[in-house]
Amino acid sequence: MVDDSIDDADHIELGTHPDGSWARLGRNDRRRHIYLIGKTGTGKSTLLLNLMLADLERGHGFALIDPHGDLALAVAAATPAWRTNDVVYLDPSDLAHPVGFNPLYGVSVDHRPLVAAHIVAAFQHIWGSSWGPRLEYILTNSLRLLLDAPGSTLLGLPRLLADEGYRKRLLAHARDPVVRSFWQSEFAQYSDRYATEAIAPIQNKVGTLLSPPALRNMLGQVRSTIDIRRIMDSGQVLIVNLAKGKLGETPAHLLGAFLSTAFAQAAEGRAELPEHARRDFTLYADEFQNFATDSFAAILSEARKYRLALVLAHQFLGQLSPLLRQAVIGNAGSILAFRIGAEDAPLIAAELGIESKSALTDTVNFALWAKLLRAGVPTDPRRIDTAPPADIAGGRFDAVRNRSRARSARPRAAVEAKIARFLSGA
Repeated sequence: MVDDSIDDADHIELGTHPDGSWARLGRNDRRRHIYLIGKTGTGKSTLLLNLMLADLERGHGFALIDPHGDLALAVAAATPAWRTNDVVYLDPSDLAHPVGFNPLYGVSVDHRPLVAAHIVAAFQHIWGSSWGPRLEYILTNSLRLLLDAPGSTLLGLPRLLADEGYRKRLLAHARDPVVRSFWQSEFAQYSDRYATEAIAPIQNKVGTLLSPPALRNMLGQVRSTIDIRRIMDSGQVLIVNLAKGKLGETPAHLLGAFLSTAFAQAAEGRAELPEHARRDFTLYADEFQNFATDSFAAILSEARKYRLALVLAHQFLGQLSPLLRQAVIGNAGSILAFRIGAEDAPLIAAELGIESKSALTDTVNFALWAKLLRAGVPTDPRRIDTAPPADIAGGRFDAVRNRSRARSARPRAAVEAKIARFLSGA
């Protein structure tokens, strides 16, 4: 029995229902976002992989942010030869071939306050336990100053706080009178003791984050070698391997937050295009709670009209802040639940419209319960048996990585030489 009730020929197949019919999701309904929840080992990563393999075969553009690395490796290895040139493989731990990603690069004047706010939110996400209004105030004004000055990177944050000469050079480019007033009239009046107390947390935290070569050599490049907007508009693929075991947990979370908000900013930039010219693009985020700041709520509500679809996966509701939980569940058009814990079952059962909570706590691996959209209308919850793990033959990982290195990476020695000159005050 085949479920052919979806007109959209560009649908994806999630698996089969118990009666043998296909569970499908059309392109228009994918734009309303997909939310996956389930315990470790229940089948989330396999479903994500199968969805991305389908996107690869159909020539669709997408990005994957993977905090573990296994999924990123599998997608790269399974890339068809004809799509090799479409793929950018970003692995910060590939120390000999640093890719440039500068969140401050090329931001239009009108978008600079928003970009500064997004970066502040990313820092707040990882420093939450030691966050305070003074830290946020100084950090915001620091980022606004750096955004106005050509050639700035996040490596300039500690320096502008400690180096008055560098700060004065930046002020020559300051456009916003409020930002200029803060540095010239307020910060300049801080006593030495107060200034030291105020800036020490930022210097210590940012310095610690940017000290590992993997992150420093990526974020310290003035010109980004990956263009998020171009990747989206041309239907390319960005695979981000943030394996915490190689990069470190906090740097991985920070970079994930920077990248996810970069996609939101690129999507918002599509407002200048007529709707028919906005190419569909999907952002897959595994364990998304690691880098989803509270400002991510705005991304969820706005992304659809710019043709940025989100597929968000994680393990249990306690990983999300109340604001983010409400935003995700409230904005996800399709909710898919693999086996979950008893503490999450009541809320997820209510969202799906399932009376039996045990249906969610006792589900076998690679099976899920879902409430999908069909032509924009929520369907009744149904069980879906997802496809088994794909048989990835051919091993095209090296070809994909080597091609990506050639296009998007710079020699480590050249990158580190430029960074060393900057840090030395040259």
